[in-house]
Formats: sequence, structure tokens, C-alpha cells
Amino acid sequence: MSRVKAADWATGFFGAALIGLLWAPWFNADGTYGAYFNHATSPRSSGGNAWQSMAINDIVLLIAGLAGIWVLVATATQATPAVPIASTAFAIFGGLISSILIAVRLIWPPDLGPGPTARGSGAWLALDAAIGLTLAALVSMRDERRSAPAPVPITALPGEA
Repeated sequence: MSRVKAADWATGFFGAALIGLLWAPWFNADGTYGAYFNHATSPRSSGGNAWQSMAINDIVLLIAGLAGIWVLVATATQATPAVPIASTAFAIFGGLISSILIAVRLIWPPDLGPGPTARGSGAWLALDAAIGLTLAALVSMRDERRSAPAPVPITALPGEA
């Protein structure tokens, strides 16, 4: 645990937040937010969280979140820096792709029915988590340092005559 730095903790936190926000309210078909809290009075409510309103993007976001958590686990459990560096590279790539996918989904929300589609707080928080995952993984990659090599003993060879 002494190898785990603050950036590794932040990467794991943002990865877990990204996964948790997949169940937060992302979109609403009737243009209001009241349907999230009272489904019985709003029969037109559809959409909802990321699992309900996206086809494949939610799987990409899940994998990116798992990569962020794996950075924390790999840094804490691996003796060499090779596995944490590789997992951090995957987390950077996953966070970047997730940020782009969420931004596109916020610019062009899915058509969930008649009327406007409202953007919920979950989508905005997921964008923040994806950007945070990318930045924390970049800082974590920068903080990975190889330890100083151990000095190699040199034995003097007898001179040739």
C-alpha cells in the first residue's frame, strides 16, 4: 500500500463513480425531471439511466470505470511497475473515449419519444467522472517512477602480464 499514491486513489474513485453513475438519471422523454421521482403519475416517462437509454455506450463506460478501479488494485498488489503502467494506459484511453461518448450523448440526446428529451444530472456527473478519470490516470502515469537500480558490485580482475 505504500506504492499507492493520491492519483491512484483518485483514478479508482473516478472509475467507481463512473460505474455508479450508470444508474443515475441521464435522460427523460417528457422534458421534465419529475418523472424520475414519481413514475406512477407520469406514464410518458421513458429513458432514465444509462442502461435504459443507450445501446453500447454503457458497456464502454463500464469497462472504462473498471479500468480505473484496476489501476488502484494493480498498483497496490503488483511488485513491479509494469502492470500498473499498462493498466493506467488503458484507463487513460477508456476515460478519453468515455468523455467523448458522453459529450456526444449530451450534445445529441437520444430520441425517447414525443417532446423534448431532458438531460439529467447523471449525464453531467458522468462526464465529470470520465474527465476526472482521464486526468487522474494521466497524473498517475506521470507519478510512476522506477526505483533506483541497485549498485552492481564490480570485482577487479587480475591484470594480464
